[in-house]
Amino acid sequence: MKASFIVLILLLFVSTQCIACICTVPSELKALQEREYEISSGIFIARVTEIDFETSSFQFIVLESLKGENINRKLKGTFKGDCTPSIRHKGKWILYGQFDNDNIFRINACGLTRSFKHPYSNIRATKGPPPPPPREPINDSAIKKHKKLTKKWIKENVPKSKRDLANEIKELKTKN
Repeated sequence: MKASFIVLILLLFVSTQCIACICTVPSELKALQEREYEISSGIFIARVTEIDFETSSFQFIVLESLKGENINRKLKGTFKGDCTPSIRHKGKWILYGQFDNDNIFRINACGLTRSFKHPYSNIRATKGPPPPPPREPINDSAIKKHKKLTKKWIKENVPKSKRDLANEIKELKTKN
């Protein structure tokens, strides 16, 4: 009885730590773009120069300001939060967010922040390739099948994602 009680307490503690992200934002790209523009005080095309995954922080240089002041120095940003797009690699990004009182740029949760290299990741409106089917045995045939599906998805979706990003930037430039 005592062991069952301890297990129950442990399960309750563990379950409070497992919070899933549920974004209640539009799933249509155009509506999501409009939402992001409204809630962001800063929208930048930037070069991410450093990433610290332990603190969910990064440093970046603004290449172009699409909303907010044009800043020509290295800045600090953060992507903390369950639903915040993560900065996964260095390079050119479009960043949506706002500065806090410490002048740290905070990426919007459930937002459109994404890299130019992989513009299809990070956002619901452009989901990544499908995962392999569950319970399928992992063998050479299954691996080849998944690679083929992924290549097909990339061929069909990456050019569209890049066009969407280019059109988004073009539209943002007309709003300033």
